[in-house]
Amino acid sequence: MLRVSLNYKGLVGLCIFSLFIVYYLMKNTSQFSKDIKYTMNPMLDYMGANLEVRYKTGPNYGADKFIHEVTIINSGDQDIPHEGWSIYFNSLHLIEFDTLKKNREYSLPLCDFIITHMDGGFFKLTPDQNFKGIPAGGAALIKFRSYQTASRSYILPRWYVSAPDHAPVIIQSTDDEDVKFVEGFNKMEKWKRSSDDNADPFTPQERFARDRIEDLVVAPMKVLPTPIHFNVNSKKIMVLDSSKWCVCCTNLPSNIQNEAKRIADILGVQHIPGSEPCPPSQVIKIIVADVEGVPSSNEAYMIKIDDSRETIIITAPHEAGIFYAGQTLLSLAERNGSFQLSFPTGTIQDGPRYGYRGLHIDVARNFVPADE
Repeated sequence: MLRVSLNYKGLVGLCIFSLFIVYYLMKNTSQFSKDIKYTMNPMLDYMGANLEVRYKTGPNYGADKFIHEVTIINSGDQDIPHEGWSIYFNSLHLIEFDTLKKNREYSLPLCDFIITHMDGGFFKLTPDQNFKGIPAGGAALIKFRSYQTASRSYILPRWYVSAPDHAPVIIQSTDDEDVKFVEGFNKMEKWKRSSDDNADPFTPQERFARDRIEDLVVAPMKVLPTPIHFNVNSKKIMVLDSSKWCVCCTNLPSNIQNEAKRIADILGVQHIPGSEPCPPSQVIKIIVADVEGVPSSNEAYMIKIDDSRETIIITAPHEAGIFYAGQTLLSLAERNGSFQLSFPTGTIQDGPRYGYRGLHIDVARNFVPADE
């Protein structure tokens, strides 16, 4: 039996030697990583500037149904290596749907590329071990299956090339809102979903006819959005002399008084303080109460314009409803002179059907520049 004994100094020396070895390995590994990064970055920049991507969609029916072709052309003067890089892109449809819905990766047959489903509509193309690279002036053809397409906008722009631990570089030939790198839809089996599909793209003449806007001169509805109940007689007009009329809401809270004053300022009439009684005529009177016939909401309101009594009655359960009633009055008003406003007579009732109203702009299929 071999016995090895270390005294205190020997043990300390061994520890120092071990630390030196670890430091040496870490330093050289870090330098190796820097060398790789230094070597690969220029190639990624080269590929971003010189890769020409051409995308050819397949037919939606027939023998080559759903077969899409991507040609990657090396238009520069350097050879592109056979490994160490990947191309990333987005698609509206799942690619190689029969396989990638079960597996994350799939080796594309006869293409020497592996396609990876990263997440959602995000995909990666990576050369496999059989790929030989792309010489200067050469090209690589990639084929895969994708679902039905009907226009260029199904293929998304701004593909990019990247490598592990490197910043991505956009492929300039795909940096185009009009996706001109996608071949035109020049055959009906490319835009029709099936052989019995009767839909065809509109010609410029058809689009002009369909989207033609006629100048009606006078708007048929002055209040937008259209109120739920709009029973007014545009031929029976009440003229309001702003020097004689007033806005009044007796004994109501300050928030209601503030809305009343705002309406008075907009229409240019007098505002009577909340403690004073309302006159019987030539008055815009505000009443806080629920409004029947419309959805229950703080924003609901009713306006009654009565020319026989020379009154405008605003009824609303909340200051929000009074605000929107004021906006409706402003929309209806027509100024006839310095002190005269005219309103159609009748009754208007309105209230939102939903507490929150929003607008969704679909920028996935209808591209909008970032600055808009």
